[in-house]
Amino acid sequence: MDWKLIGKRIRSKRLQCKLTQEQLADFAETSNIYICRIENGDAKPTLTKLKKICEALGCPMSYMVEGKGIAGYDKNAAYISSFLDTCSPYMVGVIRQIIESIIQERKIEQN
Repeated sequence: MDWKLIGKRIRSKRLQCKLTQEQLADFAETSNIYICRIENGDAKPTLTKLKKICEALGCPMSYMVEGKGIAGYDKNAAYISSFLDTCSPYMVGVIRQIIESIIQERKIEQN
């Protein structure tokens, strides 16, 4: 298993959920130092601990371990995915540009 990649996924999902390491640690019944070590790839959580972290973040372990797409567990992502299946390649490109523009705007706002 790629523990550094799992740690990056945990950190990314934690930030997406607007949780601090301390808050995630409380939900997962561990310490914020341990969460930090996991996110940096310096610690390998047990399956039980990883399960608690995933439950706290509202995502399945398969996402953290295998990187399976968000559409598998998020209703909004699944809806968008099914919607894109009905679009022409041109429309998918337009939608991509819109999404990239929104993401770029959020990055500017956060800095």
